[in-house]
Amino acid sequence: MWLFAPFLLFVSIFAHEGHHSLLAAEGTTTDWFSWIGSFHLITLHFPIALIVMAAIAELLFSITKKSLYESAAYFMVIMAAIITLPNAILGFLYSLPENYPGEMGRLLTLHKVSGVLTALLAIFTAYVRVKDGRTTFYLWLLALLFALVTITAYFGGAVTFASRGF
Repeated sequence: MWLFAPFLLFVSIFAHEGHHSLLAAEGTTTDWFSWIGSFHLITLHFPIALIVMAAIAELLFSITKKSLYESAAYFMVIMAAIITLPNAILGFLYSLPENYPGEMGRLLTLHKVSGVLTALLAIFTAYVRVKDGRTTFYLWLLALLFALVTITAYFGGAVTFASRGF
């Protein structure tokens, strides 16, 4: 596993997508924010996976009543709440120098808004789960969170791959 660490570090430092151009001059604050924000491309998959798998684990617990699934869902909901807000901030920083016209600008705005809503809902869902336990309200929140993260991922994919005929 440690063999891959230098490769992952290299990819992390030089991560970029072809659609993203640095419009600010090198060395400026916007350039620095954009570089930090490029880590969004690496971290964005974690909250998606955690939220989807938490929903699946809750469904499996409902069917099997095995405590393993309930514990896994509890852990994943809390981790998603911890990770989504920094990930949303990274995404915002990554988008700072961009000024997409027309449809691309609309998609980016929808992605930003749904990303912030996903982060806030993830935090609230985890709070309800910790405070009140596995209630019907929590399960509805998790279902809503699952739908919202799916929509957010769709808009993010649309922005990223639109130039490739998405």
